[in-house]
Amino acid sequence: SGTSGGEKKMLPLVEGDHDRVEMVDRFMGSLMN
Repeated sequence: SGTSGGEKKMLPLVEGDHDRVEMVDRFMGSLMN
């Protein structure tokens, strides 16, 4: 169940929780920089 973690990250997108996905995406982006 190691890959299930990545799949769970995409679930909010399917459920319409776009705000959380965008916030996480922005957070991950700042970490990369």
